[in-house]
Amino acid sequence: MSPEETLYDRIGGRQAIEKIVTILYDRVLHDESLAPFFANVPIDHLRRMNAEFIASALDGPLQYSGAELVAAHRGRGITRAHFSAFVGHLALALEDHGVGPGDVDAVLGRVATFASKITGDANVDG
Repeated sequence: MSPEETLYDRIGGRQAIEKIVTILYDRVLHDESLAPFFANVPIDHLRRMNAEFIASALDGPLQYSGAELVAAHRGRGITRAHFSAFVGHLALALEDHGVGPGDVDAVLGRVATFASKITGDANVDG
């Protein structure tokens, strides 16, 4: 691994992230505790936005162009338990794609920094 190689690069870049996000939502949409959050939501758009978000969070060249996280998740009733379940599915999707344990942990650590914005526990509004 070179010093300038990012986590985004290590997990395989844009194509890998898009595949991982597809696996992720296949799992999430079959989870009875999470599926209701995605009823009547255009899943293809959500997959694109989440792939952008993850790529950006992993120091990739893509910039997240979706709604600000607090605003996008406000009032949806997402709890820390829901967030943990979602992240658990992300971990499995990463593993299914062949991402090594150290990089899985690193990805989850990056995503965890956004938990309060998604669950509404943030102290600031954005």
